[in-house]
Amino acid sequence: MREKHKSAKAEYQLTISKTKAENDRSFLFTLRTVKEFRTYQYLITVETEILKKQIRFDIKGLQTPGINLSHSGPATFSREIPQLKGKYDIVVSKPGGEENCFQINVRGKSVTVREAPEHRFVEVVLQV
Repeated sequence: MREKHKSAKAEYQLTISKTKAENDRSFLFTLRTVKEFRTYQYLITVETEILKKQIRFDIKGLQTPGINLSHSGPATFSREIPQLKGKYDIVVSKPGGEENCFQINVRGKSVTVREAPEHRFVEVVLQV
């Protein structure tokens, strides 16, 4: 099931998906740019902070990949987060200080978006 929560001017897409481990409560958070780059498939530099019931993704910028082969596509970042259960605030900030805050609810293998900002630069896609 694919569920989208988006804005007309989304710059980033945050996909939340279940990891492949059958009995694991881990989820994969993948942040990608909506824009696709022609020269490189850049990496998004992100500082992640996991507090009790808040997960922060602070976007710092883009960096070139470590290999010299050019490859087009979006810039990406992924982080697996284990043992999620209950309600979490997901905060994504970008350079300049703008933030989007979403509230998700994790129940078993299911994730739902409970709250999302009206004006947002991040589109949330659930693949669980």
